[in-house]
Amino acid sequence: MSVLPSSLFNKQGAVAAQLAREFLKLNVEDRIPRIADYANQFGVGNGTVQAGLKVLTDFQAVGLRAHGQKGTHIEAIDYLRLWQLSGREVVFGAMALPYTRRYEGLATGLNQAFSSRSIPFALAFMRGAVSRAKGLKAGRYDFIQCSTLSADLLCKEDPDFEVWCRLGPGSHVSNHVLFLAPGRQEVFTPGMKVCLDRESIDQRLLTEAEFSGRHVEFVETGYMQIPLMLMQGKADAAVWNVDEILEKNLPLRMVPLSTPEALELLPRAIDAAIVVSKGAGTANFLRHVVDPEQVRAAQEKVAQGLMSPTY
Repeated sequence: MSVLPSSLFNKQGAVAAQLAREFLKLNVEDRIPRIADYANQFGVGNGTVQAGLKVLTDFQAVGLRAHGQKGTHIEAIDYLRLWQLSGREVVFGAMALPYTRRYEGLATGLNQAFSSRSIPFALAFMRGAVSRAKGLKAGRYDFIQCSTLSADLLCKEDPDFEVWCRLGPGSHVSNHVLFLAPGRQEVFTPGMKVCLDRESIDQRLLTEAEFSGRHVEFVETGYMQIPLMLMQGKADAAVWNVDEILEKNLPLRMVPLSTPEALELLPRAIDAAIVVSKGAGTANFLRHVVDPEQVRAAQEKVAQGLMSPTY
């Protein structure tokens, strides 16, 4: 991406950054608000807004055409330049810890999608969709990755969130099943200990659905500690991602989820989604610069061992 113009570092530049954030939400042929409307929105004079628009047009981030009483419309738009002018040159994302080849593939696909367009990009890795959502809400990230199941709940609980895209079945994990501690034969016994991670929306919802109405003791633990809890006999069972167990060949018995409630949730728990904040214009920016098919193709190559992970 190009070097920022020096005109961004003055009052007109500050308004240009605000305008760039507004234009990220728009498309070619859209009519833009009046100069006076922007001036009122930003609390500045009309001349300052006009100067800010000139920064955008001089930097070739947008092309504008006046149509008399029909207003001013966008005839060209460069989302990469707008993103840079908005003051958010680096795109920051957050996703699950890359502890399986499938997650490594997803991180690789995201990295390639941005690097192929020469967009500065950084990923943070953290456990739990709840924690990632807090970072998105605080403005630390431009997007977060989670399952569609988690994404739907996050957007329901916070109307400021929206799903940019869903990457399809198996893009989050290949499957979730019930794992039993070594030597355990019974799938269910009254009072059995079941791992529960409240920071992981998927694991919590699937666990609660699988054991709904059954007398069990929930043992709260971190998602990444679940296999160890089972191996050490500190828990009897846990709903978990099948990928790492198979990759590490751990001696844990797998049992498919069985209740109608859990099976209804399962398809959305294996599908990856990207969540953004509505007001930031991120969804429209990503729609124009990132190809989800490219992300998924790279993920599959890494998952199948056909490409080394890079992220």
